Amino acid sequence: MSSPAPVRGSDNRFHLAHELALTNATDQPATIRSAETVSAAKPGQVLEKLSGPALASRFKLTGNFGPPTPSSEPVSLGPSQSGILYFDVSAPRVQDLPRELVHRISVSYPEASLSGVVPARVTETAGKVQVSSRPVTCRGPAPDR
Repeated sequence: MSSPAPVRGSDNRFHLAHELALTNATDQPATIRSAETVSAAKPGQVLEKLSGPALASRFKLTGNFGPPTPSSEPVSLGPSQSGILYFDVSAPRVQDLPRELVHRISVSYPEASLSGVVPARVTETAGKVQVSSRPVTCRGPAPDR
């Protein structure tokens, strides 16, 4: 994961657009229930929470060049399958954004399929990333000469 850099959007808010790669390393299907971006310094400060249709609209299986998962279907990773989850944290002022992000991913597995090894529901904290302080180069149309 690369370090996201704050960018002022057309809504006049500062955005940290970034992605998180997820891999199901088990031999059972995994359903992603929710995903949160939180401040690494203040883990109780949830900056963005995705679940249901919002989660489905931001998830793509790797190698799948079609549209995102329809919102009526749960987000699922098959055994040994990977996907990318896209986040967009925003704040009214750049100084309101944290310097480091971390992600909490809640996943469920079929009941008792991995009994004794992995519980049916798991919440993992992963994907710690430092927010870049480098200015973003914005490109636009060449000025008239």
